[in-house]
Amino acid sequence: MTTLDTILNALPIVSLTIVLSYYSYIIRSQTIMRQVQMFNSIAKDINNEKLWKQYWESYDLEWEDFEDFDKKYGRRANSEVFTSLNSMFWTFSGIGNLLKEGMIKPDRTYELVGPMVVPLWEKWSPIIEGLREKWGTPDSYRSFEYVCREMTKMRDQGYADEVVKKYTS
Repeated sequence: MTTLDTILNALPIVSLTIVLSYYSYIIRSQTIMRQVQMFNSIAKDINNEKLWKQYWESYDLEWEDFEDFDKKYGRRANSEVFTSLNSMFWTFSGIGNLLKEGMIKPDRTYELVGPMVVPLWEKWSPIIEGLREKWGTPDSYRSFEYVCREMTKMRDQGYADEVVKKYTS
């Protein structure tokens, strides 16, 4: 009788352990699936003709300083160019938000946009700082800056070499 009582007393604990383990597995699987879906969605957004056109055209723009940029390409001077730039910056800001919140992994983010955003930030950071000052909005494009800085750190720590090894070995 004691053995049967022991088994009956242990049964709820074992059952609860099994249920919690299964629930944990389901949650983990759903999280991975959401990350994959999100990554695929980002990859689709990045791999489009409009963004690449904006990206390459942004490198053709030339200016001497922020005032010169504002006269040539500012919102009032050239709304088409300015809107295109803003759209591109906000695309990368979205990725920066996801990265900051831990919704996408840094290594996957680097593989997707690292080589693209690092030089972009190097070119555009003085202009973005000028826009922040002009508009009085010090947080404008912060998530774009975040993703660029994180990807720069990864590049400087040699992650680009790891990516090459990963895909060539």
